[in-house]
Amino acid sequence: VLVRELNQQLARTVEKLRTMNLHKLERQEFATKFYALTQDLADASLRDSGQLSIQVPHLNPTTFADQLLVLGMELFKGGNTRSLSALTDRLLKFRKSL
Repeated sequence: VLVRELNQQLARTVEKLRTMNLHKLERQEFATKFYALTQDLADASLRDSGQLSIQVPHLNPTTFADQLLVLGMELFKGGNTRSLSALTDRLLKFRKSL
């Protein structure tokens, strides 16, 4: 159930990012929120697999949706229940803030 919920929130958030105005994606305030989210996803994925944290690369805003999708898919490989639940909530809050 948690994997399905995370997948749903991930798909909705990616779709929202793909349809957003480029000017909004380019704003520093938005980029800061986006990278905080993607760093949380990366950290959770790496932590669950026993690896050390890495810095998420700051890419062009036109790639935000794809970057989020890739990081989200990494979570499905080994996310524990606690991580999946917390990150599902995090995605929902992020998407609602857009």
